Amino acid sequence: VTGVQEYSAVTLERVCAALGIPEELVGKRKGSSDATAVSRINAFFKKIQTFQMTLAQAINTAIIDPAVGQPGKIWIVFNDPDPTDNLKEAQYVESLGRVDPLDAFSVMSAEQMRSRLGIDEDEYQKDTTGTEV
Repeated sequence: VTGVQEYSAVTLERVCAALGIPEELVGKRKGSSDATAVSRINAFFKKIQTFQMTLAQAINTAIIDPAVGQPGKIWIVFNDPDPTDNLKEAQYVESLGRVDPLDAFSVMSAEQMRSRLGIDEDEYQKDTTGTEV
């Protein structure tokens, strides 16, 4: 956020408190160390994930399922607000590939890895020029 110093500190604190946003996300340090700031931001991301899961379940059961007529056929999924979760997932899948040096897919197949990481099969088959591999 540009020009944070121009806002009244009290007003900014009230807005952050009302919205439940850590002040570190808007560029204001509240006398906390970097470790405390990281912990507060991670806790905020986890809270957002909880709200997203609850909202998605409510939308799926109250709106999408009655509209489609087949419960569970179509559902809404929100993106993960915490980018470090994607990195941890990728590192986990990579570590499974290193379990057996002779066979990278001994624990999990390539299709399972792509599915777990959310990689679309059609996009995976195309190289950077857009031609099929």
